[in-house]
Amino acid sequence: MCAKKASGSAPNGEAAAPGKEEAAEHDHDHDHEHDEEEGLSEEEKKKIALESYQKAGKIAKEALQRAKAATKVGVKVFDLIADTEDFIVKQGGGIGFPMNVSINNVAAHYTSGARDMTEIEEGMIVKLDLGVHVKGYVADTACTLNFSKNPALENICIASEKSMEAAIDMIKVGAQTNDIGKKINEIIKSYKYQPVKDLSGHSLDRWTVHGTKQIPLIPQPTGQQIEEGDVFAVETFASTGEGQTHPLQIGNIYQLSLRHVPKIRNQAAKQLVGFIIKNYKTLPF
Repeated sequence: MCAKKASGSAPNGEAAAPGKEEAAEHDHDHDHEHDEEEGLSEEEKKKIALESYQKAGKIAKEALQRAKAATKVGVKVFDLIADTEDFIVKQGGGIGFPMNVSINNVAAHYTSGARDMTEIEEGMIVKLDLGVHVKGYVADTACTLNFSKNPALENICIASEKSMEAAIDMIKVGAQTNDIGKKINEIIKSYKYQPVKDLSGHSLDRWTVHGTKQIPLIPQPTGQQIEEGDVFAVETFASTGEGQTHPLQIGNIYQLSLRHVPKIRNQAAKQLVGFIIKNYKTLPF
């Protein structure tokens, strides 16, 4: 079992709708990678999964460190994302999801398109969130950078970090996700902030960033049990607002739902769907 060390802080809980205007091409033949596991024993499959998670995690860690160092006042957000994703591919990883750079009251899930001229400025709180996959096994990591001198925001990153660390310590086989949520809520509120209630940590499955299990940021009446083999991304968000998000009317991240692919007659559309399936399967792009 492995966990993602990621924390995000949003001065006001406002979540961006998913989006990305231009999808970068990747040369990984995911169909071939999937076929590699056919006929293998369960132990062999587990070994491939573990090795893939480890490689993805190593690349993700290096990519985040590089992105943190490059995030400076005056840097164009689109260029930061393009450079980071280029590094990931050159290291042998696939893009688990478009890198998110969410600023100030935008809590999560925002990525820049080519027309976005936004630059990092003094006073901003910047959330970096990136994903790397190897053979469909995703490592998901994030951090928050505070360029603000506002005293009210002095401890917001600390609140997120401390609650994240406590949550990671609690992740063990048999633990209940609602108990972890209670601890996250308790720590964030001890710093006089509000947890963002409709964002959460989540399990990671092959070719799936958001799995079926969630680690909430507020107490829940019931939870889910952590089992051997589960993989989690631990995410905590502290807010100076009410801790409630709403979708923005922008978005350029997309994801293919294989359960809802309509019958397509147009040849160009068929080729597009084929390209998406081959290069991304059910990962966001």
